[in-house]
Formats: sequence, structure tokens, C-alpha cells
Amino acid sequence: MQIDHKCEYGPCQCKVPEAEQYCSDHCNQADKLRAESTQCSCGHEECKAAQGV
Repeated sequence: MQIDHKCEYGPCQCKVPEAEQYCSDHCNQADKLRAESTQCSCGHEECKAAQGV
């Protein structure tokens, strides 16, 4: 059974499969760089909608 959870990058609101940590390379890199952003710019519709963009 596959359970979705939130992307590990703090500002991102995307859901990812249990085996994944990030929804995209963008979020993976931003998290590694400890980006101090309050909004995510991964570009996924789910995240844009959750942020009201």
C-alpha cells in the first residue's frame, strides 16, 4: 500500500509517494541549500493552488 506524504521541502505543499522525499529536483536542491523561502517555486499545480498563486 502506497501512502502519500508532504514533500520534505518545508514551503512545498505537494504530496509524494512514501518511497520519495521530494516532488522535484528543485525542492531537493532548495532543501539542501537551506533556502529561506516562504513559498515554493517547484511549479506543480497542487503546490500553486495550496499557496494561492
